[in-house]
Amino acid sequence: MSLVAWIAIHHILIDALKTYMDDSFSLEIAGRVLYYPQYDCYFPTKQTHLLLFWDELNLPHERPKQVFGSPLTVIGFEVDPNLMQVTLPSHKKAELVVQLRHFAIKNHHWSLRDFQRLAGWCEWSFNVFPLLKPGLSMLYDKIRGKSNPLGVIHINNALLFKIHWLANHIKASNGLYFFKSLDFDSTRDDVIVAYTDASGIGLGLWFPDDNFACQCPLPSDSPRCPTT
Repeated sequence: MSLVAWIAIHHILIDALKTYMDDSFSLEIAGRVLYYPQYDCYFPTKQTHLLLFWDELNLPHERPKQVFGSPLTVIGFEVDPNLMQVTLPSHKKAELVVQLRHFAIKNHHWSLRDFQRLAGWCEWSFNVFPLLKPGLSMLYDKIRGKSNPLGVIHINNALLFKIHWLANHIKASNGLYFFKSLDFDSTRDDVIVAYTDASGIGLGLWFPDDNFACQCPLPSDSPRCPTT
């Protein structure tokens, strides 16, 4: 399919065409459609050109799989090109949140296989929730060095905190927004440029245009993750 996609992009001139395994997808301006005789219906112009190209190569395809719209589910994720947003479908997000909270039961235990299954599910969701990756740090710490898939692993308070943190943030998150096309010019008069860095002891800020810097140590009474 990679060669077919390359030909479609460079010779059929279907721009912005993406391919994942045997799934192809792209975007088109609303209302720009073209009739496709084999299915006796109109598709977005790029989609029709791709189907005609597949017909030239005698590549099989099925009508139920030729879908379009906004938003559209692409390889399990809900993509909205108008909002420039990709997220989990609402029912998939709800299922993951329910599973996380079901897993985080105090004084309970699960098998290594259960831990790995939950981790895999979360890792898949991180395609649209990339900033939530630290939420699995404690889980991976618990299964480090273990190899028996049926071995029992107990849940401690630190892991409970992390999993509930992850569930709450997934529930509240709107997914991933693509703002690349909205990049602003850093030389504009109404733009303030600041550089920041954080460490285990504090936070620092530097405003180069004003030649001004400041720092602040972490407060001694700040909330901390439980360790037992």
